Amino acid sequence: MKLSKSESGKLGGLARMDKFGNPGTLEGRRLGGLRSQVTHKKNQTNFILRKEILKPKESEGFAEFVGIMLGDGHIGKYQAGVTTNSETDSEHALFISKLASTLFSIDAPIHKKKSSKAINIVFSSYELCRFLEIKCFKSGNKVKNNVPVPDWVKNENSYVRACIRGLFDTDGCVYLDKHIIKGIKYQHVGLAFTNYNENILSFFKNSLISFGFHPTHKTKNYVFLRRKKEIDLYFKLIGTSNSKHSDKYAIFVTQTGRVA
Repeated sequence: MKLSKSESGKLGGLARMDKFGNPGTLEGRRLGGLRSQVTHKKNQTNFILRKEILKPKESEGFAEFVGIMLGDGHIGKYQAGVTTNSETDSEHALFISKLASTLFSIDAPIHKKKSSKAINIVFSSYELCRFLEIKCFKSGNKVKNNVPVPDWVKNENSYVRACIRGLFDTDGCVYLDKHIIKGIKYQHVGLAFTNYNENILSFFKNSLISFGFHPTHKTKNYVFLRRKKEIDLYFKLIGTSNSKHSDKYAIFVTQTGRVA
C-alpha cells in the first residue's frame, strides 16, 4: 500500500529518533552533534569541528596547574591561558605549555606580545574552558569574584602542596630580607607571596601553617616566610617548577648573615 507524504514523513522521523535520539531533548541533541562530527570527519568536509580534549583525573600535576591558573591564569568562553613575564619566566612558560599539553592533550602555544614583556600560553578550546570552570574556577575577574581554591584540591595534602607550588611559582618571589638588630645590619633569604584574592591568600597561609611553617601576614596582600630553616624546608617539601626561584635561592643563601 502506498503511503501518503505525511505518513512517510512520520515514519522517517520515528526512524531518525530511534537512531539519533529525540532532538527535543538535551541527550538527543548531544547524540546528533556527536554523530555529525563523525560524519564530517569521515567525509573530510571543511566544517570546523569542536576540539576534543582529554579530561584528566585529579592529580598532583592537575593541582599544580590549578595553582598556576589561580595565580596568572584566565578563563574565557572559547579560550583560556596564562600570562607571564618573558624576561624572567620564559622557562616556566615552557613548563606550563608542556603541562597543559600532557594534562589535556591539546596544543598550548606560547605567544609574545609586541612592545611588551608579557607572554601568553594559550589554550584555545571551548571544551577545555567549560571543564576548567568545573574543576578550577568560573570565568570572570578572580579578585572581584573572590574565587576559592577547589575543594578537591584542599582535601588531599599532596594536591595542596602542588597547588601551593603553582601559586608561588606565578605570584611569589625570593628576596633578600634586610634588617638591623642592635645596630648591626643583617640579610637573610625571604619568600613573599602576593595575591589580591582573600580566599587564595588565606589558603596559601593556612596551608603553610598546616605543614608546620610559621608565615606572617602583617601586610594586607602579602604572606611572608622568613625563617631560614623553614625556607630550606619549603624548597624540599613544596619545591618549585620555576627555575627563577631556585636560581635566586641558590645565590641568596651564599649572601646571608651579617653584612655590616
